[in-house]
Amino acid sequence: MKVQLNQAIKQTISQKMIQSAHVLQLSTAELRHYLEDLALENPLMEFIQQTTPNAYVKESVSEPDEQNYVYDRQEQADSREVWDSGQTGTLSDALMFQLGGMVLGPDIRRILIYMIYNLDANGYLSVSKENIRLVLDCKEDAVSDALAILQDMEPYGVGARNLSECLCIQLQRLYPEEQTAAKIAENELVLLGKNQLPVLARKLHRPLNEILHACEIIRSLNPRPGAGYSDGNCVSYIVPELLVFQENGRFHVTLNETQPLSVQINSSYLQMLHDCDAETAAYLEQK
Repeated sequence: MKVQLNQAIKQTISQKMIQSAHVLQLSTAELRHYLEDLALENPLMEFIQQTTPNAYVKESVSEPDEQNYVYDRQEQADSREVWDSGQTGTLSDALMFQLGGMVLGPDIRRILIYMIYNLDANGYLSVSKENIRLVLDCKEDAVSDALAILQDMEPYGVGARNLSECLCIQLQRLYPEEQTAAKIAENELVLLGKNQLPVLARKLHRPLNEILHACEIIRSLNPRPGAGYSDGNCVSYIVPELLVFQENGRFHVTLNETQPLSVQINSSYLQMLHDCDAETAAYLEQK
């Protein structure tokens, strides 16, 4: 029996190395979308948006509003893909199909048809109840009843007059037990858009982990219920990685740095690590 000692070098690829290799291959637009997707589920991520002047750029694309980047990100995603690839008809077609199976009085049906054909591309009702009453010469109670029926149709959130109402309708249909989420959607979307969750917790007198859970539910909702029925005529703009321009008979190539995006950890949450319960501290450490 012979014992032999051999020396060998082995390289182990960790999960972090795989992730780093993936990130390095992303284009600027893909990297931006990757970070924004992470930010949807990680409240500790905070974007610092700056504008770097570039003498060679004639026109720049405006940055999304910092206070509402969550919903702006959703709007950008809608322009790149159809939510339900099986939908080929319009939103009004889908709603009229549902209306056909309902037993309603002629006045309510007439009001509903008028409402359906006055929904905007997001599925929101674009005319007021008072205007509907005047145009159709009907009673206010009939308009309210028709609106309640419309807002009970699918996709949930259709027929809302604004974002807050759209989210509240979906919460009532999908998560009726989530009262904290309902309060945030009804009155505190500005604080949610700013990701100021500790402020929300203090204002609503609820623990931070409950606020985090409520916000995750709200962010899973569809702020544009009519987007899945898009007719495909949207124009998607491509932001180039490089800019090529001609000057004095010579061509020059430069990086497109008109949309810099820096990421940092939210300082409010870092401070909370030293003054919170064990469950919340574990959550923050994980994020």
